[in-house]
Amino acid sequence: MAALSVVAADPVRADTITLDVVSTQYRTTLSDTDLHREDGQIVTTTRTITSSNPIADSLMPAYCCFAYATADLFGLDLFVLAEHADAEASSVTEFTAWQSGAATFNIDLDAEMHSPTFSQGLIELLDLTEGASLWRYTWTSDATIGNVPWVFMPGGHFVASLQQNTLFTVDHTYMLAMTAATQSRSDTEHLTARVSGVKTVPEPATALLVGIGAAIIGVRQRVRASRSARH
Repeated sequence: MAALSVVAADPVRADTITLDVVSTQYRTTLSDTDLHREDGQIVTTTRTITSSNPIADSLMPAYCCFAYATADLFGLDLFVLAEHADAEASSVTEFTAWQSGAATFNIDLDAEMHSPTFSQGLIELLDLTEGASLWRYTWTSDATIGNVPWVFMPGGHFVASLQQNTLFTVDHTYMLAMTAATQSRSDTEHLTARVSGVKTVPEPATALLVGIGAAIIGVRQRVRASRSARH
């Protein structure tokens, strides 16, 4: 796969550390439950996709239910709008460094929901050669567990911004693991998680993902408008 350039964290030496992606694994799972069928039945629709390429998937079995999830190299995006819907996504990337040095990873979380406790997730960087976790952030539906410093913002957003200065060794293999999940129960939840500090030229698969994501956002807006017209 194409090499990725990461801007070094050292402000004096403007070196760049080049990372070579060894493997990627993406997964999304969406679930919607329609509680208002004319025949009185309760029907749950679930779909899971696993791929080595970025994923953008949406599920809309009825006007009252909508869920989507995207998983790409350094980010996850989850949205649910229904009385009973769930979305999960994960991104696992293994890579090596072409040279030893330091780089800063920026970790940004945005929970557009009533509380981050309507979601759960993990972002972790591991040194597979040493069998050690370099840094790890978690949050769960139990607000007493986790180490993410959420901050409430006007408009109903909970955000968290973190930085990790990370040392890389040329002959080591690393893994960045990201996973997140959210659920709606007669409400709307939107969660994004992204790791930046990495510069890469968009590959065809990434460009396709951007196009699909834009289409999904359009569907989401139409669903919201439809729900508003019915109430």
